[in-house]
Amino acid sequence: GGGITLDNGQLALNVCTQMMCGGNLTLTNGGKLYLVSGPTNSTTTNYGGLVSVAGDILIASNSWLYPYSDTNGGSYLMRMNNLLILSSNCGINASGGGFLGNFGAVAGNGPGKGLSQRRGAGHGGLGGGYSGAVPGGYEYDATNAPLLPGSSGGGQGGSWGSPGGGVVWIEIAEQFLLRGSIRANAGSPIPYTGAGSGGSIFIACKSFQSATNASMEACGENSPVGGSGGGGGGGRIAVYSQIPQEAVDRYAQGIPVGFIVPTNFSGLPLTVSVTNGLGTSNGSNGLPGTAFYFISARPSGVVIHVR
Repeated sequence: GGGITLDNGQLALNVCTQMMCGGNLTLTNGGKLYLVSGPTNSTTTNYGGLVSVAGDILIASNSWLYPYSDTNGGSYLMRMNNLLILSSNCGINASGGGFLGNFGAVAGNGPGKGLSQRRGAGHGGLGGGYSGAVPGGYEYDATNAPLLPGSSGGGQGGSWGSPGGGVVWIEIAEQFLLRGSIRANAGSPIPYTGAGSGGSIFIACKSFQSATNASMEACGENSPVGGSGGGGGGGRIAVYSQIPQEAVDRYAQGIPVGFIVPTNFSGLPLTVSVTNGLGTSNGSNGLPGTAFYFISARPSGVVIHVR
């Protein structure tokens, strides 16, 4: 029933289905936690791994949590009481943790894969095409509940296609404090291949507070300068605040919930980006992804009925 602290230490959970923590999970002084998901099985659960923390997850001091998705798209779900990302040099980084590329002049992997060699992958936006009429990868996933990793771009003879971004999927019972970064960008580009698409960020919390130097990113990657290929499409971001988890679950399934209002992140002190990647030479640009901030239309506070 105790807590777990990684103080300048590292822990890797490789294809681990569950991690249970009875207290707080703390990463500090360069602590790192790697979560490598198993496959998902939609008949029993739609996640590939579960981190369940009875207390808070605290990330500070150059510390990072790294989620990686499975080859079939399974990803970790993380649940906790409070998520506190305490400084600008720490956070959660799923960049490059999505669908991996294939070797040679072939298509990529994932629902938005680059359709053939050197084509960029799609996700929240279309991937960039290459040299002719064959387009890049298609759009997929839900704008209100993005749960799929970014796809990989098309490869090239002698090279692997560039990987997509992973998934950051979090359910927070109380407060989400973000002073650092949440990242699900596509992986580093490989010359003469199609770029990967951005991944997914899906977070629900009771209250959300951010700082001016905080950021959320699910960006597509550029095709490398000096090479030739299509850019990756941007990913998808959805953050819910002040909405009960059961209402989020219904809304994510497409069931109407009248008091949920989709907005953008304007007015909040943070940077949100689902930027597309740029193509090079005969490659075209990808298209931007989607980012929504869902809030409650219900008034906050106490309602007193007087008869």
